[in-house]
Amino acid sequence: MRRRSVATATITAGLMLLAVSTSTAAPGPTEAAQTGAGQTGAGQTGAGQTGAGQTGAGRVGPGHGRLLAFSGWVSGDGEQSVLAVDTTNGRVRTIAPGGGVVSALTWTPDGHRVVWIGPDARRDGGAVLSSARPDGSQRHTLLEGFDLRALATAPDGTLAVVRADIPDNVDCATKPPVPRAEIVLIAPDGGVRSLREVPVVTPWLLFSPDGSLLLWHGASGDPCGDVRESQVFLTDLADGRTRQVSGEAQGTGWASFSKGGSTVIVAKSDGLGQDLVRIDVASATSVRLRTPDFAESFPVFSPDGTKLAMIRTPGVPEEGRIFRPTGAPRIVIADAGGRLLQDLGPAPVEVEHLAWAPDGAYLALGGFTSVPACPGCDYGSADPGLWKIPLDGRAPSQLTTAGGFANAGLAFQPTIPTSPVIDRQARQPR
Repeated sequence: MRRRSVATATITAGLMLLAVSTSTAAPGPTEAAQTGAGQTGAGQTGAGQTGAGQTGAGRVGPGHGRLLAFSGWVSGDGEQSVLAVDTTNGRVRTIAPGGGVVSALTWTPDGHRVVWIGPDARRDGGAVLSSARPDGSQRHTLLEGFDLRALATAPDGTLAVVRADIPDNVDCATKPPVPRAEIVLIAPDGGVRSLREVPVVTPWLLFSPDGSLLLWHGASGDPCGDVRESQVFLTDLADGRTRQVSGEAQGTGWASFSKGGSTVIVAKSDGLGQDLVRIDVASATSVRLRTPDFAESFPVFSPDGTKLAMIRTPGVPEEGRIFRPTGAPRIVIADAGGRLLQDLGPAPVEVEHLAWAPDGAYLALGGFTSVPACPGCDYGSADPGLWKIPLDGRAPSQLTTAGGFANAGLAFQPTIPTSPVIDRQARQPR
């Protein structure tokens, strides 16, 4: 089995912050190619991966919700590819072959196309927004010539993207100017318009379920890495009005909207512990849900909005440390108020991503297992993997080992929804 070389101590410490760090939860695109190779492996059934433009056996039509898109490595690739795994049989297909780090990906609401941000090989520091069908065909470039930092899809197919100017020369000794950044909306017909300017460090975008609001995390910073604590904002797409969320939402990440759109749950890690924060959308206020005996992260609402999946780690606060674990991280299901409903057991890997299947029957989990080079060593390698976690009591099963570090996230192919009707005339430039 081929592995990524990593510093084990760095991984272990960094994971507890991964779900809430705005600088790592959704990293911006970079021109640096990821080295190493991944492969499909244990836990797969049937044939291995198929190449771009091929669907292989078990073709899945749009909107069935069986395909899970992610970024990773197959067939000894030295760079990340955009991939999809059929969660019914573990077969991996290549949507876009390796071209560098993929920083974000999503689906169009009808499930016909995957959309992703990848590096621009022609311009240092640039990125390209692309889309393709699940079999890799009909690939199109949607936006290029900028540093693209975040991506989200509205129910009507509108894309929101953070784009920033690319500095011509970054000399940190001279305090270079901060690049201009903005959120732009790309309509299904290809039209592009600016929604508003944002801080250059804006790594999270999330539409409300009806597409009327856009939640985003923003932090002031500069090209040399000086970043302030992030804040959470809500922008109304009809009139552009933006509200900053007050309370405990600052410094959070990993957001999930309730089905009705009245509540957002985000994750937070600081000197007081690792907790969830509940945002009331109507009032733009937030409250921390304190759990001194647990660290809670990766909150994801169920498709019907009645339950919340998360990773919960038992432990105790300890002076000088955020949290001292006393047990293994566990996958749990709670109600919307945080009351435990179901314990699905220990997570099979160190968790990086969590997603709920469209039918609500299982969770998808991405992460890795650290492998120290020697007993007590703080360096070594790691085995990545994607897992399927059923909610009916069956044991977890590994879908593939093609997933890897710097994964752009897990995105399930949507079931075909009934999209709400939004008055787009209100969004036209004045």
